Amino acid sequence: MSNVRICADTANSTSAEVLAGRLGAEVTSGEADIALVSGIPASRTSHVIVTGQLSDAIDEWDQHVAPQTLAGALWIGPDQDVVATAAAWWVLRSQTPTTPLSDLTDNNERCLRWSVLAVDVVPLTAPADVAVDEAGIRSQLDDLPEIQNLGKAIDRIGGDSADLVLRSVENFRTAIGDLNGLANLPPSGQTPEFDAIVAEHLRQVQRSGFGRWRGAKARAQSQADLTEAAKSVAADRLREVIAARHSEEFERSRTTAARDASALTHEHVQSAALEVQLPVQPDFERVPRSWSASAPTARRYVLVAEEHGQEFADLPEVTVRTSPQVPPDEAWCLIIQSGFSLPGLRG
Repeated sequence: MSNVRICADTANSTSAEVLAGRLGAEVTSGEADIALVSGIPASRTSHVIVTGQLSDAIDEWDQHVAPQTLAGALWIGPDQDVVATAAAWWVLRSQTPTTPLSDLTDNNERCLRWSVLAVDVVPLTAPADVAVDEAGIRSQLDDLPEIQNLGKAIDRIGGDSADLVLRSVENFRTAIGDLNGLANLPPSGQTPEFDAIVAEHLRQVQRSGFGRWRGAKARAQSQADLTEAAKSVAADRLREVIAARHSEEFERSRTTAARDASALTHEHVQSAALEVQLPVQPDFERVPRSWSASAPTARRYVLVAEEHGQEFADLPEVTVRTSPQVPPDEAWCLIIQSGFSLPGLRG
């Protein structure tokens, strides 16, 4: 739909500018692809959109426009949104080869080029903002046996003999490892400072005799250092646990919010697509066709941006099409009746 040209009369000049912006088109005063007018088009055009009342002058003009010279014509009633209706019609026209009906005539020798269309623009529901209760995460962790066991391991780390120290350090490392089951954590990093403090405390507790007696103060200090180092290692790993749980909870909440928004949007779009009604029902008794006595069926469409095509692919009783002209936060739900001549609108 690149390089689409729109011309308009004075009454529709503002609508033409807005329509051009929506379709990525340009407004021109000469030959155009779309003429948006309330009367007879002043320039040659392949598509005509007439707004407002259908006058005798328009009817006479239409009679003299020969088959195969106008690809399609749309009437937009006085109570309709001109831009939304025209945009939806043009997107459909651009995706569909020129209908053979526009080149045929009815029993009155009038071209079957006219359409009426109604569109309901439905805003797509955005997912709700999600927030994670970090205090709640911390509270949940406090009650877990892995956290309580870690606290006990910290309280019991160290001792007055190498055997006690090594056993308590092993218990502490096991408790740290047990945190891996609480979240999807990165691998545990090296702990060189902690290892050095463990080694220093082992050196202190393995002193004997007079050296041990004189090293009581240093041994108490190394015990305190070991406890603080264990607390630091545990705190670092717990922060990673909390961050991982925060991330997991955020992703779960975001997925739920997106699913709920999608379900709500799907419901709104389906409802709008099935409930939108034509602005007027063409009188097909005034436009008889030799090959059929029945009126063509009105068709329902939903137009969405390309990224939403699959999301709405299963809508019943409607045809879903994608278009780059549809904003990603909207769905255009429409019904169109085509394939009749102008007298069908002038009963």
